[in-house]
Amino acid sequence: MVIIILISFVLVCICIDLIVQYNRKKKLSEKVISAPVYKTISEYNPLIPQGLVFDKGHMWAFMEKNGSVRIGLDDFIGNVTGSFNKVKMKSVGEKIQKGKPAVSVIQNGKLLSINAPLSGVVSAVNENLSDKSDLLTSSPYTNGWIYTLAPTNWFEDLKNLMSTNTYRTWLKDEFIRLKDFVANVNFRMNSLKEPVIYQDGGEIRKYFLEEFGPKIWEDFQTTFINNTSN
Repeated sequence: MVIIILISFVLVCICIDLIVQYNRKKKLSEKVISAPVYKTISEYNPLIPQGLVFDKGHMWAFMEKNGSVRIGLDDFIGNVTGSFNKVKMKSVGEKIQKGKPAVSVIQNGKLLSINAPLSGVVSAVNENLSDKSDLLTSSPYTNGWIYTLAPTNWFEDLKNLMSTNTYRTWLKDEFIRLKDFVANVNFRMNSLKEPVIYQDGGEIRKYFLEEFGPKIWEDFQTTFINNTSN
């Protein structure tokens, strides 16, 4: 009888100890979950599919078997801006010129005007973007394509476009410029509630442009969309 009581006592103690440990882990887990967790971006984040060509205004192009060229935004833009809720596109039959505005992407009234990577006539428009503009950033190289073009100067335009490997190397310098850009933003907007760049390692917070107004978006447009000389 005494042995049974002792065994029961030991089992009760073990159960109490397990319950205490469980509650401690639960509280710790809740603290971790409640803490803000931000993802960062670097030259290693953006998707870079093989077989595409890119321009320095952050658009990609791909020639189909029938000779038409499909174009869209690169993944760099989506990593910086976050999703868009509206897109203004040209219509089938309209001409677009390399280096001139081809599409406007809008996030809560803030706009970026993206320039065409090549010249051509619009032969197809991705109508899905009218009510699913988030596809531009969630599936930039597949469902988020923007136009299919009948190119008017393909071989000449191709000389100024980057292969996948060249683009990957160029993107490293682009992220150096991006760090300079956000450092300047931090300096100008020193009352930010949340950091754009983490102090530990200087990583850039993903979608950091979401919290800024039109002026910063205009600066981003000038620095990374219009300035293609870098």
